[in-house]
Amino acid sequence: PDWARIVGKGGFGSRNYGLWVTADGRPDSEFAFGKIQGADAESPTAIPLGKWTHLCMRYRRGTANEIYMDGKLMKSVTVSNNDPNMSDEPMTIGYAGYHTQWRGEIARVRVFNRALDAEEIESAARAPPPLKCTGKVELFQHNLNGKVLRVGVGRYDYRAVVGAIGNDQASSIRVPPGCIAEVYEHNFSGRKSVFSAGTYDYAAYTKKAKDNDASSMVVKDAR
Repeated sequence: PDWARIVGKGGFGSRNYGLWVTADGRPDSEFAFGKIQGADAESPTAIPLGKWTHLCMRYRRGTANEIYMDGKLMKSVTVSNNDPNMSDEPMTIGYAGYHTQWRGEIARVRVFNRALDAEEIESAARAPPPLKCTGKVELFQHNLNGKVLRVGVGRYDYRAVVGAIGNDQASSIRVPPGCIAEVYEHNFSGRKSVFSAGTYDYAAYTKKAKDNDASSMVVKDAR
């Protein structure tokens, strides 16, 4: 086991900030000062497995570095520094470029230019968890009938769509809960029509995907 950075900025020798998970599964808030790093705020409790967990790191300038889990403050350490190190390196999600890659799902990453108050953090933690697409999207040749392309999460190019229903022959679509379908005019290019969960008959489909556009499609989780 090794540490993994969920989101952060800066490489090994130019650290800025990072939301980490320790080798034993505990979330850690790191803001770097000086040569390498300053005081970490490590949660005493590990992230539970098999469920979505809301994590938040908060830096209050010259006061405290804090880590929250599901809206609850887990650890706060006093800091006397005002501004953490800066870095020209890009922000990364799931991997810092050193240590190990995060093995799990990540959703709704947000970075603010101010410290949220405790009520804002708690409110964000109460938001419904991301939905997962486990069903099959059905792209129909006619009005919810005829030839159909029935697929789960993935990318379906021109050959897959045209082979199932023909080129620009789509007339309706059914998208199950937890899924989003992106239908493209050309092969992952041109006009894009996005369909969230629901049943779209000919009138509803062609209102979004004009001229029966459907040459490729992406199905993904609704996040």
